[in-house]
Amino acid sequence: MHLDRSLLKQCIKGDEKAYYTLYKLCFSPLMSVCVRYFRNKEEAAPVLNKAFLRITQNMSKYRTEVPFDRWIKKIMINTIINEYKSQQTNKQLFVPTDFNSEDQIFDTFSLNEITQQIDVDHIKSFIHKLPTSQKEVFNLYVLDGYNHKEIAELMDIPLGTSKWLLAEARKKLKVMITHSLNINKAIAI
Repeated sequence: MHLDRSLLKQCIKGDEKAYYTLYKLCFSPLMSVCVRYFRNKEEAAPVLNKAFLRITQNMSKYRTEVPFDRWIKKIMINTIINEYKSQQTNKQLFVPTDFNSEDQIFDTFSLNEITQQIDVDHIKSFIHKLPTSQKEVFNLYVLDGYNHKEIAELMDIPLGTSKWLLAEARKKLKVMITHSLNINKAIAI
C-alpha cells in the first residue's frame, strides 16, 4: 500500500477528509484480514471500524520505519482478538489431545484429485465452519504467521491450549475436506 506522508500528517492533525481518504485506502487490506475471522463482511465491518478508530487514535504513535500496512494489520488482528475475548462469556473446557497421533485421512486421494475438486473458496468456507476458538488460532498461526507463544499471549490462553486448538482445527478441516472429496467422487461415479 502506497501512502503519502502528507496524508499521515493531515490525519495526525485530525483532518476528517484525510481520515476518509485513509479509510478508503485501508479498507480493502483490513477487510481481507477480517473476512478470515468472520463468516461474512457484515459481521466483519463493525470490527474493521473499531480497528480503524484505533488506527486514527494512535496515528501519532506510528513510526515510519515500520511499513504502514504491517502496522494497521497488527492493529486489525489485535482488535479482532479483543472482540473475540469480549464476546467469550464463558471459557470452554479443553480436553488434552495426543498430538503425535495423526490420522492419515488423505491416503485415498491423490494431490491432483484434491486440487481439482477443492478451491480456495471451499477452504475458506470450511475454516468459517470451525468453532470460534479453533478458527482464531488457525488463522493466527497458519495465515498470519504468529507462533503458539504469541497466540497464547494474545488470546490469554495456555500455550498447550493454542497447540491443541490448532490440532483440532486441522483435524476438523481434514474431515470436512475428505467428506467433500467423497461426495464429489460419488457424484462423478
